Amino acid sequence: MSGHVPIPRRPTRRILSGLAAAALLAAWVVLPTPGAQAGLGPDFDVSVSVDPDLSDEALEFQYSYDVTGSDADQVECETDIAIFTEGDPPEELNTTVVVDEVDDTSGAFSLPDLEGGEYELWVRVAVCAIFDEGVQVAETSHGDAVDAIFARLLIDKELEGDVPDDASFTVEVACSQDEGGEGAPVPEAVDRVFDADGGTEVVYFYDAAECTITETEDGGAESTSIEPDQIEISDPEDFTTSVTNTFPVAEEPDDEEEIEEEEDEVEEAEPAEPVEEEPDFTG
Repeated sequence: MSGHVPIPRRPTRRILSGLAAAALLAAWVVLPTPGAQAGLGPDFDVSVSVDPDLSDEALEFQYSYDVTGSDADQVECETDIAIFTEGDPPEELNTTVVVDEVDDTSGAFSLPDLEGGEYELWVRVAVCAIFDEGVQVAETSHGDAVDAIFARLLIDKELEGDVPDDASFTVEVACSQDEGGEGAPVPEAVDRVFDADGGTEVVYFYDAAECTITETEDGGAESTSIEPDQIEISDPEDFTTSVTNTFPVAEEPDDEEEIEEEEDEVEEAEPAEPVEEEPDFTG
């Protein structure tokens, strides 16, 4: 199981310092039949580890599990990641889970849609079928407990005017550790890149920080505004900044100018009328 990281609480205006895995539950087991739990089934153990990856790009965790015991050959496990909130019984968290398997028993998963906050989570990692003399006698679920505690900075890119299709924009977020922080990493200088469609990019935080937002590449815009351009990440929640680029709008000719241009084109295109002359006969 993951270790615990101490976290400052709200009165000090510091955020909880790290996606710390609290010692709440090493594994929980759901048995449709009592055999293995009562010692009547195979002798086995499933050890599970879920550890946070303190990335500024994603709320991501590394996982692994291992099956041991004298009857481990009678246990067939498969990876099945699901996230549950604390409760009795736990309730599955309604959020997107993206799993990247490295091999049959390890990999990573991320939670891209989870808003900044404090979450006590149970993470189911593996579901195992238990056999006794070739007959399945039970199915067990195994996982780990994790405290997911983080803030997010949402960068909204807004574009006005006629934006070139190949325009690219780079927003830099440069931060320093807030006084009294617990030492979890903060993004000293990270970039988020946008294309001509704009959109929203996210920076993740696991400790208090003071940040300055600038745009280092404006795509050729006439002007740029950032609101706000200074943010104090003080609590585990979502913060937002808007970066707006303004481009010129191509001028359209007014109606009279368009009519005159069309008439000129027609006159130039019309051929000259033939001149009729009477023949001059002499005899």
